[in-house]
Amino acid sequence: MPTIPNLTKTDANPGKSANKVTEKSTVPDDSENSFDAENYMDEEDISENLYGEASNSEEFLKSVERNPEKYITFNYITKLLVTDQGTKNKYTISEIHSMEEETIQLSLVDPRRNATSTCSLYTGGFGHATTGVRCRLSRNLPQECFCWDGLCLYPFLTLSSALRILISQKKTQSDSIQSWEGNTAKSGGTDVKLFSWSAEGNNLKIKATFRLVDRILSPTQMQISGFGYSLGSQEDKASVHYSVLQFEPVGSSKLKILLDPSETAMTVLQQGPGIFCPRSNLHPPRSLPELPNQFSVKIETAIEGSNEVSYSHHDYDLNHKLVSMKLTPRLHTAPSVFLTTLALAPHLLPQTYNIIHDFNTGLQYTVSERTGNCTIEAIPDWMGDAAKMQGRPLRLKLASELLQVDPSEFVYSGRRLVRGITADVWTAERIGETEADEYSTIELYFSTPEWKVQMDAMNELKNIPLGMTTYYADSRTAPYFHTKVESQYFEFSGSQPSWKQFDISHCLPSSQRLYLRLSLHVSYGQLVQFSLAVAQDSIRAALAKAGKVSPLRLLDLFLSSSRNKNGVDVWFVLLEKPASDENVEAAHKDSTSLTQAFKNMDKFFKKEGKLKLQLDRERNMVVGIIHDSFQVVGETSHPSFRNKSYHFLRTQYTAGSMAGLGFSMAVLGLSIGILVGFLLWKRRLGLPHFPHMHFPNSQMTPILSSPTTDLAQLTPAYPGPPLHEPRY
Repeated sequence: MPTIPNLTKTDANPGKSANKVTEKSTVPDDSENSFDAENYMDEEDISENLYGEASNSEEFLKSVERNPEKYITFNYITKLLVTDQGTKNKYTISEIHSMEEETIQLSLVDPRRNATSTCSLYTGGFGHATTGVRCRLSRNLPQECFCWDGLCLYPFLTLSSALRILISQKKTQSDSIQSWEGNTAKSGGTDVKLFSWSAEGNNLKIKATFRLVDRILSPTQMQISGFGYSLGSQEDKASVHYSVLQFEPVGSSKLKILLDPSETAMTVLQQGPGIFCPRSNLHPPRSLPELPNQFSVKIETAIEGSNEVSYSHHDYDLNHKLVSMKLTPRLHTAPSVFLTTLALAPHLLPQTYNIIHDFNTGLQYTVSERTGNCTIEAIPDWMGDAAKMQGRPLRLKLASELLQVDPSEFVYSGRRLVRGITADVWTAERIGETEADEYSTIELYFSTPEWKVQMDAMNELKNIPLGMTTYYADSRTAPYFHTKVESQYFEFSGSQPSWKQFDISHCLPSSQRLYLRLSLHVSYGQLVQFSLAVAQDSIRAALAKAGKVSPLRLLDLFLSSSRNKNGVDVWFVLLEKPASDENVEAAHKDSTSLTQAFKNMDKFFKKEGKLKLQLDRERNMVVGIIHDSFQVVGETSHPSFRNKSYHFLRTQYTAGSMAGLGFSMAVLGLSIGILVGFLLWKRRLGLPHFPHMHFPNSQMTPILSSPTTDLAQLTPAYPGPPLHEPRY
């Protein structure tokens, strides 16, 4: 006999679901069977009956026979062992029913496909069904819950539908509901009464057995037969037998937590992680948030089952056509790029690289952060940030194109907690040409509008990306996902990336560069009114345009007050063009030499006499150029020279070597101090003098009171006793 759970008294929470669907189904709903919702046993009825009259009284048993529906609850969790009488197949189905939410959730472990099939629906019959990695929407649930690939192998009628048929038929004659004497069981030291209840309706015949426990009719067995489609079968007639393994009445508040453990879902009919369901009215129509044209983000990527975690830092600047990807490649992991994946050459060593893509010239710079070595080549067309165009050079993808899936294909899938932050979830799928090809789904997480993420001291962002998860399966019909790649986004910023992330100075000889200065006729306060970074960025873009070079060739840009009180001096370094490989196509080369770039700038400044600075999309500033102020300066006069000694020290010595050097200097200083102290002590004491000892023909040096004692004050040394002639 299955264990009867004890019912505890809880507070009622009779909230109705806002997403009520009224489509009719073949399975009887409330309206078709004249089911009165007010007569079912809710939490208040249960708690009131628990503490009312004794359940073994004769008056109470008669009440059960007359009005059995009052002792039936529709908020429950049950687990049924189902036997198909036609095929003798046995399978287990779990059912969660909520009267307040008007929802049903079914779960079946499919032994034939080795997959889990689920079904989430409203009592009207609309919802979605899943099996393995697939999902579909239907208005004919639950009859089609477990029908896939043209086969309906698991006939089933929800327990709630069977209970409604029993109640609606009102067959409460004495021979229909009766106490089975001689079959009284013990549970918790009390008698458990058994009842049988049979009814016919809606082309179905139902015979059920109940136990009376804690004044609640709990089903134990049920036999259902009749029209095949009503039971989800393709046969004309079907018959199933239920053995109730578990039946637990649950309060509405606890039931809601079971349906939505994170308490973030907008509806309890939310599909599981990684499952892509077509767009429906289960969720309000929404579009994927737009991604900014420039951003910086740090990414932590973990591949399930590999026990490895990789980190990367990405900078994307559409305005200047630049991308920086700082990462450490590994043999068995694909480092994550923002909303995509990156495959690296296998010859790269396991150290940090900064891969810079300059789409102004079509060149890729691979800079080793450890050694400073640099490799220059054309941007490969298979890179995730490159868009290939017929007969034209590669271009930088828009931020939305980095998704590898059209943004319009993403479907809103509800809400979920990501790192403790409530996030909106969008899901898309990537399907191969055939069903046998690899299948994958992508989930994107954006913070909800209620959350504000602080970007810096002054700005806050909403709807920022929090992460991405990619699920991989062998095929569209696979029973499960075999790989899960999860990326978490940290320190996301929608501002202009720092130019330090695009430093290619290691890729060019230090001797082939010019140190330049240009004076502008504008006050310093007016120039930096929108921040110093904005001013430097706009000046860099204007200088690169004047010299017809990539902005990457402008280095160490400084602003200072000019000798002219109303002027600003712009200091910068102009680099030589990179020496690309012979295999790089001519269209991808930066053909402007250092000398030609200098001439282009000089000609432009003399002809135009002004610079147009684009501060942002809406604000521009035109500043004058002081005549003949553009000139070459010495390296020692350039502001960047002030930091060179420190830069050299910082790049040549590690923290460990500096600590060892400091310790060695401390030991050397201590040794020298001890030596000097010993010498001073030796000079102060001199040689010791012992007056009681006498050596013939010698004099002893006395102990000096100090090194500066006047020698004239010293008395002669004692010569010793006089010598006597020997006697004979």
